[in-house]
Amino acid sequence: MPEHGLQGVRDGRRPRWIADRHDRGDGAGLHTPEGADRKAYTARTFSQPSAAFAKRLVERPDTVGSLQYSRVLALAGGLPIKSGDEVVGAVGVSGSPGKDDICSQAGIDKVADQLK
Repeated sequence: MPEHGLQGVRDGRRPRWIADRHDRGDGAGLHTPEGADRKAYTARTFSQPSAAFAKRLVERPDTVGSLQYSRVLALAGGLPIKSGDEVVGAVGVSGSPGKDDICSQAGIDKVADQLK
């Protein structure tokens, strides 16, 4: 079973965590909690999905310097959490190849009623 690391990233304007959880499956790699955290951090920092951030790096090589930030990870799996149009946090999932974004969205959907 892969690791599904759900990492909530708090925004200072909202002093609460929507989610802060790491579920680790049997056989999950040691790097997957870090991957989940870094994907969430990337989505929150750049206010866009981590996959869109990765795409931007390819399409706009002048932005590749953003990879030098220590917690940024340019892989799918990190999604911003929004309340209306405002980004209030992020979620990151690592270890479910090809499905990290789907799992992240499922996490957001689970707490959607708390975002209104």
